[in-house]
Amino acid sequence: ASLCAESLERPEEATALYEQALETNDSDEESLQALEQLYAQTSRWDDLVQTTEKLLTVVSGVERKKELYRTLGTTYTLHLTDEAQAITAWQRVLELDPKDIDALSALRDIHEQREEWEELVGVLRRLIPLQEEDEEVLSLYLQLASIYQTRLDKMDESIAAWRRVLELDVTHIQALETLEMLLLEREDWRSVLDILEKKEAVIETDEEKIELLKHAAVICQEQLREPSRAIPHYERILEIDPSQLEAIHALVDLYTKHQDWQKLIQVYNLEINLLEDPTEQIERLQAIAEIYESQLFNKGEAFHTLIRAFECAPLHEEIRTELERIAKETDRW
Repeated sequence: ASLCAESLERPEEATALYEQALETNDSDEESLQALEQLYAQTSRWDDLVQTTEKLLTVVSGVERKKELYRTLGTTYTLHLTDEAQAITAWQRVLELDPKDIDALSALRDIHEQREEWEELVGVLRRLIPLQEEDEEVLSLYLQLASIYQTRLDKMDESIAAWRRVLELDVTHIQALETLEMLLLEREDWRSVLDILEKKEAVIETDEEKIELLKHAAVICQEQLREPSRAIPHYERILEIDPSQLEAIHALVDLYTKHQDWQKLIQVYNLEINLLEDPTEQIERLQAIAEIYESQLFNKGEAFHTLIRAFECAPLHEEIRTELERIAKETDRW
C-alpha cells in the first residue's frame, strides 16, 4: 500500500490495500491515517468522514484530536454541505480548546449563513477578546451591533455595542449616526447631546456643522431645560459663520438672562455689522451704551458708543440729548 501510494502513485490500489489491512486490524492507526489522506486526495468524502471518526477513537493528544475534528468540520462544510454536522465538529474543537480562533471563525460563517443570530452573537462575543488588532475588534463589534439592532431587536445591547465601536474609533461616522438615531427614539437627550458633540468634530462641511450645533442647542433649551448649555453651541456657530442671525438672537437672550454683559456687547456688535437698516443699528448702539453705563458703570465707553450712533444719525434728538448728558457728567465737552 505504501509503495502504491508514494512510489507508484496509484492511489486507488493503495486505498484498496489499506482497506484490506484494516480488515485484519480495524484500529491500525497507520492505515487509518493513510486512508484519511487518500480519501481526501480522491474526493471520497463520506469515506473520509468515517475514517476520521474512527481515528478519533484511536489517537490521543488534544492537538491531534483538534486536527481531526477540523478535518470533519471542513469536510462537512465544503464537500458534504452538512452544516449541522459541521457545527458539531467545530464545537468539539472548542470543547478541547475554547479559544480556537479557526473553529470560532468557521462557526461564525455557518451561523451567519443559516441566520442563527443568537448563536452568532455568542460566537462573536467569544471571538472579540481573542483578537490582537483593534481593527478586528472593531469589525466584530460592528457586526454585533448590527445583529442586535436589525435582527434581534435588542436595542440596549445594540447601543452598548455601538458605544464600544466609538470607544475604538471616536470618528466612526456610522456609529455616531446610528447612535444618534437610536438615542433620539428613546428621547435620551443627554446621550444624544454627547453624540452630537462628538459628531461635530467629525463632519466636514460648515453647513452640516451649523445644523448639528443648532440641533444641540435646541435640545439644551427645550428638552433638557438647561439653556446655559446651549451657549457654547451658539458661540461655536458664530465661530464658523459670524453672519448667523439665529445664533446671534439666541445669544442676546441668553447673555441677557445670565447678565454676561461683555459678551452681550460683543454679539450686539456682530449684529450691527449685519444690519442694513440704520434705525436698527442705532437701537443696538443705544442698547450697548445703556449696558456700559448701567451695568458696567463705564460712562466713557457709553459716550464713545453714542458717538458711533450719532455718526449714523446726527439729527437723532434722543442720542444728542444722551451725549450732552454724559459729556456734562464726565467733562467730555
